[in-house]
Amino acid sequence: MRIPDYGATEIINDTTVRIYEFGCTINPEYQNLMLIRTKLESITSDFDVFKETVTSSVPIGNKTSFNIIVKNNGTISLNNVTVYETEYEGLKFNSWKSNYSWTYKLVDDKPVWTLNRPLYVNETVTINVVFDTTELGNFTNVVIVGSNETGNKTTNNTTNVNNDTPKNPNNNTPENPSNDTPGNPNNNIPKNSNSNIQGNPKNSSVNNTVVYGKELPKTGNPLVLLLFSLACIPLYTRRRK
Repeated sequence: MRIPDYGATEIINDTTVRIYEFGCTINPEYQNLMLIRTKLESITSDFDVFKETVTSSVPIGNKTSFNIIVKNNGTISLNNVTVYETEYEGLKFNSWKSNYSWTYKLVDDKPVWTLNRPLYVNETVTINVVFDTTELGNFTNVVIVGSNETGNKTTNNTTNVNNDTPKNPNNNTPENPSNDTPGNPNNNIPKNSNSNIQGNPKNSSVNNTVVYGKELPKTGNPLVLLLFSLACIPLYTRRRK
């Protein structure tokens, strides 16, 4: 059996209500033992309503979202709880959603929701509403809530619609990209390092010494060497004879 955690009330007369509070306990002798406590209280019908801003500041053209939250703070259930969206200048109603069963309709082109069952004592219900932003500025959204057993209550919140451009979350380009070209080994050589790069002699018998052209010894004038070689040819021929 499911034990209710709210809404267990019984009206005794015009001024008094009996409230049932349930609990359960488990011990070695008794399992699934249900405990019931009752108390008498004066009948009070009351609720709280407030609006939770999900997106308080958005760029124009984006969507903004609010949660309308209603809680029964009285001692009896509330019937025909109704929520009216009465004012949302600068915003255009887009959609809504809720985990509770509501009847939705438009009255004078304004959204109206009516809960399809009683709102029990200590129970909270929520409606999420979404609006399109059409103008720049700060805009107040006004909601009125009432029921058969109560009067109406009003709440509101404000949205800032601005000209900011949202950052693109898919842009992964770094702000200061490196100039190194992948695959070029010379990009990894420190500016002030020696030009000789030694391999590990323990792991290889090959001489891994690399000497770059700017470190090669000077060989003199190549034209002089060519003339000297040509002059030596007759001497070599004479010795062979």
